[in-house]
This record gives sequence, C-alpha cells and structure tokens, in this order.
Amino acid sequence: MEGDIPFNHIEPVPIDRNADSQVYYDPIIAGSILIPGEAKPIHDYKDYSYYLDAFKYDTFEDGETLYEKYLLRGFRYVHEVQHWLNEKFGWNNLKIRNRK
Repeated sequence: MEGDIPFNHIEPVPIDRNADSQVYYDPIIAGSILIPGEAKPIHDYKDYSYYLDAFKYDTFEDGETLYEKYLLRGFRYVHEVQHWLNEKFGWNNLKIRNRK
C-alpha cells in the first residue's frame, strides 16, 4: 500500500505546545431541549485552541477542571492523555486540526 509508514518510524507526540500544537479538545455539548416540531439549533463553531488551555474551562461537579485532573497525572505524551480520557471518562475528544 502506498504511503505506509514503517512501525519503527512512529514516535509518541510529546506534550510541549510545539509537537502537539495542532491538537484541540472538541467536547460533546449537551443537547438542547426542544418542543415537538421545533427546529434543532445549529452549532457549527469549533474551538481550535490548544487542548490543555481548553481543559481549563471544562469543570466537573466537584469543582475541579479537567486541567487540574490532568496535572495530577504527570503525562508526557498525548497518547497517554487519550488513554486516560477513555479509561476515566469513557470518551476521548482530542482531535487534530487540519493544516490546510
């Protein structure tokens, strides 16, 4: 297959605001409550800010932000954050921004 990358060329992406600068957090927003027959609202805005900055605005019932919970873990690589989000919360809303 054209474009395959050898396994030994794959490296983890460090959390350093440089290598991971195109990663953003795209959380699922709770749905609106609609009256029968009412049109669904259109939400087409995406926040492409750096994912760790966006973590600071995602607050849990205990008052802690996602960023504070992240800091306690001491992660070094983006994939560690992805695994943690999946295991702890059951979702992983990190995405890579296209550089068009």
